[in-house]
Amino acid sequence: MGKSSGTSLFVQSSPSLKIITTKRGEQMAFMQLATPDDMTVDCVIFPNSFKAIEKETMLLPNSIYFIEQGKLNLRDGKIQVAIEKMKN
Repeated sequence: MGKSSGTSLFVQSSPSLKIITTKRGEQMAFMQLATPDDMTVDCVIFPNSFKAIEKETMLLPNSIYFIEQGKLNLRDGKIQVAIEKMKN
């Protein structure tokens, strides 16, 4: 179950940016982001969001991003963010 986050956040990506192509031929991404207080968060960008983000944002390892909107999920006991809007 996801919950929309009302807080925007500046984060930096780690070198673990992975862009994949789904069985339907759509792109999506998995990445780890570090917050200013050195907390690491696993993130996913699903295909619908990836299309919109890709138009405005260069997804590169070790870049600084501004997450405008996302959903927090608990997966395997860890927090994961499904990013919906992001810019750099």
